[in-house]
This record gives sequence, structure tokens and C-alpha cells, in this order.
Amino acid sequence: MHKIPTVVISQTKARRQPLIDLLAKFSEFDTHIQPGIDGREFIGNEEYVDLRAFRFLNRREMLPGEAGCTLAHYSVYKKILENKWSWTLVFEDDSRVLPEEIVKIPELIKAIDACSDLYDQPILVHLNLDEARIVGRRMALDDHKVILETYTVLRLANAYLINFKAAEIAVREGLPVEDVPDWPHWIAKLRFLVHLNDVVFVDRNLGSEIGLRADIAVRQSNFRLIMKKITTLWFFVTGIEARRYRKNTRLNDYMTWIVLDRIFRFMGNHYGKSDLERKNVVLLESPLIDFVRNINKKKNASRFK
Repeated sequence: MHKIPTVVISQTKARRQPLIDLLAKFSEFDTHIQPGIDGREFIGNEEYVDLRAFRFLNRREMLPGEAGCTLAHYSVYKKILENKWSWTLVFEDDSRVLPEEIVKIPELIKAIDACSDLYDQPILVHLNLDEARIVGRRMALDDHKVILETYTVLRLANAYLINFKAAEIAVREGLPVEDVPDWPHWIAKLRFLVHLNDVVFVDRNLGSEIGLRADIAVRQSNFRLIMKKITTLWFFVTGIEARRYRKNTRLNDYMTWIVLDRIFRFMGNHYGKSDLERKNVVLLESPLIDFVRNINKKKNASRFK
């Protein structure tokens, strides 16, 4: 196998150098630097950033660091298309690789490419599950390899493996930025896989370069929480929620991003089982889930023909 292109997103040499030094010990990877982007230069430009959609989705203002982070990842996807890289490793500069896991990446790529269920699919493989909770299923790639497929969005974009077809979607739908960097809404159109063992850990001593995000959580009485749930249900049933979503975001993914996410989380809470190896993973095997996902997959695929 050819060397795997590996892109490190970074603004400063001091932050990225430990990661670069670790990657240099492995001959399987060809490392590139993607300079960070100053979001302050783009946050007022509607071609690059949709502040109205962001406010609606997050109930707060976008930070310049969030815009810069998303645009830096977007630049990586453009680089993938320009160089026609079939698979690319992407790291943010606070990631630190685990040697015993990073060496398995070439074999993982071979196993995914050989899997009939994943052949010719847009794929992103998350490499840092940590203690995050997801609802999904196990997939057997071959006799020895197992990977997770998540039905719910797994946050943090510190380390992942992405193929060419997924990068095509990311570039086609990546602008303007309308939500947080981890993840933009095009992620719902990919096969979102998760490596069973963490390939990296995050160096928490470095801190975030995005900035401090406002905490919108407000302690509410039980009565207010109940009324909020009733209101949300009413808006959902009457279609008000869907109309407001489309009007304020101009996105056509309400069914995928809102409705299906609720279905997966509800079924995970009531019918899912904890994975034996990763207790934070809720396994959900259901014919109904497969049916709903297949319909949505065909709907998304038809949009790109």
C-alpha cells in the first residue's frame, strides 16, 4: 500500500511538533501541514458563514474560532480532491497518537475497501471515541476486524479517517458554514464509522483554540421542563418545527438531522443494549431501524445523481 496522506491542522509549530515527531516514526504515513485559518476574516462574509442558521441551531453567536476551525477542515477536503487521495488521515494538533493503534490503520483501510457493504460508499472513520455515548451497531469487516457504525452524531473532530467520496460531499456541501465544526450537517450523508479502540488521545493541557463557548444551559423547574417538552411535541406534530427549521437554516435535512436522531436516541434508550467492550456504546439492532435508514439513504443518494 502507498503511504497514507496524513494532514495535521495547526497554526503553531509548538502545538503540532509532538504529533509530527510521533508520526515521523511510522513509514506508513506521509504528513502534510494544513495551516489554521483566522475565522475573523470570514465570519462576516455570507459566502462562507451563515450566521442566521448558526444562531437558530445553537441559540448563540458563532465564535470566530469555530468558523476558522470549520474552514480549515474544509481546506483539507479540497486538498484531498486536488490530490485525488483515496484515503486521508486528519488530525487536529492537540491529538497524540497511540503507537499500538496507529499501525493498524493500513489494514483497517484494506478491510473497509474489501467489505461489500461499504464498497464505493462515502466513509468517515472517527478515531477517538473516548467516553462519548453513541447509539449504533457493530460491523464485522472480516474474521478479525470489527468496527462500529454510529446512528447518532459523535462530536469532536480531533482525529478521523476520510475517503475521497466523503470529501466530495464535504466540499460540495461545506459552504457556507452553518453549524459547529464537529460536525457540519453533511456528516449525516456519510457512513459514519467509529474505530473500536481509540487511535489517539487529546492533549488537554494545550486547551482549545476555538475559544470559550457560551453555556446556554439554564436550570429550570420540573414544570418548565414538562411544558417545554409539550411545546416541542406540539410544534413537531403540527409541522411548525419543520417549517421554522427550513426557514431559518435553509437546509433540507430536517428529517435526517432532527427526526431520525430523535428516533435513534429514543430506541437506544428503550431497546438498546450496552456493548460489552465499550459501555458508552448502545447497540441497537432492529429491522425498523434498518428500514428507516435505508429509505433515508436512498433519498440522499437520489439527490446526488
